[in-house]
Amino acid sequence: MRSKLNRMMASSIKHRVAPYPTKQIRQLKFLDRTSILYPAPQALDWLLVMVAPRREGEAITSLREAGYIAWHPQMIVEINNARHRIRTRLNRPLFPRYVFVAPQEAASKGIKQCDHVTYIVGAVGSPKLLQALSERQTGGEFNVLRPSSPWKLGDTVEIEEGPFTGLTGIVQKTDAERTIILLKMFGSTHSVRVGTVDLRKCA
Repeated sequence: MRSKLNRMMASSIKHRVAPYPTKQIRQLKFLDRTSILYPAPQALDWLLVMVAPRREGEAITSLREAGYIAWHPQMIVEINNARHRIRTRLNRPLFPRYVFVAPQEAASKGIKQCDHVTYIVGAVGSPKLLQALSERQTGGEFNVLRPSSPWKLGDTVEIEEGPFTGLTGIVQKTDAERTIILLKMFGSTHSVRVGTVDLRKCA
């Protein structure tokens, strides 16, 4: 009797298609902590100087306070924190531990007496080297940046190429080349990896 009653109750329930998962997806957060990339100052006689590890900026500040002209080429890089979904842009020295210094007669103390300076490597052959580095730095040739995706997590997109053409889904993970979307097929959801350029946003 009980089994018959259970069957009657089950048949009266309208079957509904399972919706997409309601799990909250955190957006990728971008942080820009870069500073201005200044060109190389004008000077004739340049020296290459080694400084303490990760102390290029402090060494240049100390050298300039002592009356010297100091500069080091930099690049902009992106660091990705997958756990916290944070991508940060930072300045990084192009040549770690090395800075360029132009001697000045009016300097208040010697180069080696400045903070974080280890020793003087030697003279730079031609000022054209610094000019070339400065121009390439300004043009962004040294920057190491990740290409971004036009899609955001949670966007509803339609597939335009491939075996799933015409189906719509929710963006679950994306980068410049590949995107993982949730598709509703055969009464359940499936994760499908497709090309990022093969999608278009649904209105």
